[in-house]
Amino acid sequence: MNDDVRQDGMSIPSSADPRSQTEQFERLRRRIDATRTIRFRSHVRLERRHRLSAYVVALLSIFVIGISVMPNIYLLNPRQDRVLLACTIIMSTFIISLVLTECFQSFYHKASVLHQNARKLDELSFELSLENTPSWDKMRDITRSYNDILQACPLNHAHSDYLWVKARYPDHFGFVGASDMAPHRNRFVIRVNRAWDWLQAVVSEFAWMAIPIFVCVATIYALYCVVIFGWPDGIIGR
Repeated sequence: MNDDVRQDGMSIPSSADPRSQTEQFERLRRRIDATRTIRFRSHVRLERRHRLSAYVVALLSIFVIGISVMPNIYLLNPRQDRVLLACTIIMSTFIISLVLTECFQSFYHKASVLHQNARKLDELSFELSLENTPSWDKMRDITRSYNDILQACPLNHAHSDYLWVKARYPDHFGFVGASDMAPHRNRFVIRVNRAWDWLQAVVSEFAWMAIPIFVCVATIYALYCVVIFGWPDGIIGR
């Protein structure tokens, strides 16, 4: 299964082959479970992005307030005032960028939509689990319901969500049995691939924080140089 979960209907052979029916049932079950888990993961990721955005905006706002009161604590020359002004402008720009990104992306709303979709898929997965050996007609109905649930959702999960679920829940993709029965060298390769998928998912999720963190560190260092070392010209304590 690729990261874009297939939405086409299942192909049902004309002959009632029990082995083929079992394979189709397991494939359908894994597909529904994988999509449900990925959608729940998307909900968690988007809610976390919403909260972290709020925390970062609050932190940057505190920095701006702190920079604004520094001239009342230290007697600075005009060049040092311009350094503080530049820091204030940079921090304010990132605050505006984060707020606009949150408004346009609507992370909390997207998380809610994907969570509702995941709950519908969870109900469908529970219905499928009640069937030991469902008939072809029942599997057609479940497949149709699965496709309808996906079509009703205007959003899709991100690639990082697929990688995270693939790394944490390989049984949804039929990898557990193969990894357990594989030779030791192949099992090591499978574990490395899972670790790499998990690392990609985590980096992709938190990559947006790299620039705000860099800006905060650079601003703190600039203020440290101004206060401690008198950069760029010197500082006169009151």
